Amino acid sequence: MNKAIVPRNEAESTELFEYLKKVDNQDLTVDERTILRTVFEKTEYAGMREIIARIMIDLEDEEMYSYLIRKVKACIHTKNVAFLVYCCSFYECSEDLQLFIDIIILKPSTDRCIASAVEVFKKIENIPEEERIYALNKLLAYRETLESYTEKYEDVSIVIDWLTDFTPIEN
Repeated sequence: MNKAIVPRNEAESTELFEYLKKVDNQDLTVDERTILRTVFEKTEYAGMREIIARIMIDLEDEEMYSYLIRKVKACIHTKNVAFLVYCCSFYECSEDLQLFIDIIILKPSTDRCIASAVEVFKKIENIPEEERIYALNKLLAYRETLESYTEKYEDVSIVIDWLTDFTPIEN
């Protein structure tokens, strides 16, 4: 991989994009992974972010989690956030529970983000009790503003039920 790090123009982006589609993930060095995380963070091309995220998930790259969370926060009000939230479902996200609660509240039920956020909740192993109660109260208050026959009401209810029944995994 060229160590130019972040592509400086569309031609370099296209070249890196094509390279990444062909690369054998297992052959990436630690330096190349660092470069990919940097490109992920700095690129404006959602397609490139998706390829890099898939590679890092395949490699079970734990360092990628913080890059994903920062990008979710930066893109939360865009159409490109759904895939990023999906990628988060491959990680244990308990430290960012409130972010995913906000996604449930902010995004429409038809958004793929909601289904991905629900998948994130399934991976969470431990939540401090005060965080669980705060999230539960936030969603209960939000649900009161919804009509009970809507899909959004059902989505919120699923997460409320999950939070109500949540039992931490013992270490």
